[in-house]
Amino acid sequence: MSGDADFGPWVAHDGLGQPVPTGTLVQGQDRDGQIKTWAAGTVRTPPRVGRMPGVNLWAWAMRDPEPQDVMRYRVRQYRAAEALLKACNPHRELEGA
Repeated sequence: MSGDADFGPWVAHDGLGQPVPTGTLVQGQDRDGQIKTWAAGTVRTPPRVGRMPGVNLWAWAMRDPEPQDVMRYRVRQYRAAEALLKACNPHRELEGA
């Protein structure tokens, strides 16, 4: 997996749905404090007795909490792509650079 330097700053999540485009590589921390890395899409829980299957872990603000709900996240920064863009257009300011 990628190291910490490959990801941007942590962002507190409001629980109102997926905040990044599908396919974006993110790290997320859940309510239990576990940090996982995945390509964003709708993050769902596996089926479990007593719970509806397919709970969206990005969208938790309007329902009961789940231990795996995404509480904060950070996005993978593609440093090589940024360097290439800067080399092709040295006068262009990159957002967040």
